[in-house]
Amino acid sequence: MIDSFIVRRSSVTEVEKRQKLRMDEIISYAREFSPFYKMLYSGLPQKINRLSDLPPVTKPQIKKYFDQICTDSIINHDDVESFISNPENVGKAYLDKYLVCTTSGTAGKPEPFISDDFSVNIGSSITRIRGGLTQWYGLRGVLKLFAAGARYALLDIKGGHFSGVAALEWYRREHPQAKERIKLISIFDKLEKQVHELNRYDPAAIGGYPSSMVMLAREKLAGRLKIKPVFIILVGELVTKNNKNFIEQIFGCTAYEEYGSTENNVMAVQCKEGWLHYSSDWFVLEPVDQEFKPVPNGETSHTVLVTNLMNKVMPLIRYDQGDSVMFKPEPCTCGSVFPAMKVMGRKEEVITLLTKDGNHISIAPLILVEIAEGVESVLRAQITQKSSTLLEIRLLLLPIFELKIVWTEICDRINQYFEEFGIIDVQLKLSFEPPKQNLISGKYPIVIKDVEVSQHQHIKENIYEQFH
Repeated sequence: MIDSFIVRRSSVTEVEKRQKLRMDEIISYAREFSPFYKMLYSGLPQKINRLSDLPPVTKPQIKKYFDQICTDSIINHDDVESFISNPENVGKAYLDKYLVCTTSGTAGKPEPFISDDFSVNIGSSITRIRGGLTQWYGLRGVLKLFAAGARYALLDIKGGHFSGVAALEWYRREHPQAKERIKLISIFDKLEKQVHELNRYDPAAIGGYPSSMVMLAREKLAGRLKIKPVFIILVGELVTKNNKNFIEQIFGCTAYEEYGSTENNVMAVQCKEGWLHYSSDWFVLEPVDQEFKPVPNGETSHTVLVTNLMNKVMPLIRYDQGDSVMFKPEPCTCGSVFPAMKVMGRKEEVITLLTKDGNHISIAPLILVEIAEGVESVLRAQITQKSSTLLEIRLLLLPIFELKIVWTEICDRINQYFEEFGIIDVQLKLSFEPPKQNLISGKYPIVIKDVEVSQHQHIKENIYEQFH
C-alpha cells in the first residue's frame, strides 16, 4: 500500500514494472483458484508475455459463470442474490469479508460483483491519495476541508446495493467515527427536499452525477441552495465541458471527474488539464475495436478491456467494460506518470450515420453532445437516434434564452461537423420534451437508441484535436 503514497516520485518505467508484476500475479492466481480461468487458459502457455495473448471476458460470461469465476468456492450466485435482496445488508460484509455491489440495471437486471477487503481498502485509499483534493488543492485544500467541517454529501440512489451507496455504507461501518461526516441524499427525492437536506447538513464537499449537480447549480443560482462546498466530485455520467464550467461558475469551486464502475471501483481521476489519468499500477486498460484489436492512441475505441490487478476474489482479466475511450497520443502536460484518457460514451450509445460515399460511420456520442452544450445557455443535451438519417435532440436551457435562436446555432454547429466528415442527409429534430432520466439508475443517458443501425465502422480520422 505504501507505494500508493510515493508514486508521484516514480517514473513511468517503474509504474510499468509494478503493473507487470501485479499482472503476472493476478493471472497466476486466477489460473490456480478460479475454475473459469483455469478452463479458459487451459490451452495457453504457463508464461504469458502479453496481456493480449489472453482471450477477453464478456459480461454474459460473467453472468453465466459467476460461481466458477470467483476464487472462493463458498461463494454461490443464489446465495449472493439472497443476500442483496435484503436492503438491510447494504454495505455489510457478505460471508463476513466481502463487499457486494450491483450494477445499476440500465441494460437489464442488476448484476452483483464481489470485492475482497484488500481491493476495497486499496481502491478507497487511491481515491483519497490521488483524488482531486490532493491533486488540485494539496495540504491547503485538506485544511480548508476540515475547517469547513469535513462533511461530505453523496447524491445517489437509496435502497439498493449500488456501488456508491454500498461503498459508502461499508466505509461508515468500518469507520464509525465518520458516520456524522458522510450523508447520503437520494436523487429520486423531490429537488426541494434535496435542497432542504443540503442546506441543513451544510457539506464541505459534495459528489454525484453531473446531471444532479447541474440541477443543484440552478437552485444555487436561484438563491435557494445556500451551501459553499470546497470541491465537487462528478461521477457516474459523462461530463461535458459546458456542464463542468456551469457547475464551477455557480458554486465557485473546482468540480473534478472520477471514472470508475461497479465492477472496478474508481479507476481514474481528472487532472488540471482536463484529462483522466488511470492508476496503471493497479489496472490495465486496453482500448480496442469491435474485434478486440488494439486501437491507436488518439482514436476512439469501440470498448475498453479492463484488467483489475487488486481484486482476487472475483478476478476480472481483459473484461469488456463497454465504454468507448480515447487515449492521449503524447504525455500529459500535467506531469502525471499515469496514462491520460477521455471517456467518450457507452459502446451501445454509438451513433451510426451515412456518409456521402454510402458507408456507415460511427460517431462517439460525446462529440455531438459537446457541440450542443457548447452553445450558450444549454445545460444538457440528449440525443435520440431514430434512424441513420434522423436525430432528435432534447434540451435543458437556462430560461433567459430564446429557444429558436439556440436551436439554430446548434444545428449550424452540428451540420458543420457533419460536413467535415462527409456525413450527409441527416435531419436534426428538436424535441419539446426535456431530457429523459433512467428510472432505475437515475442517470441521464446522452443517447437513447430507438433504432439499431448495422455495419458499424470506426472513425479512422484522428479526432484528438477536438478535445485538446
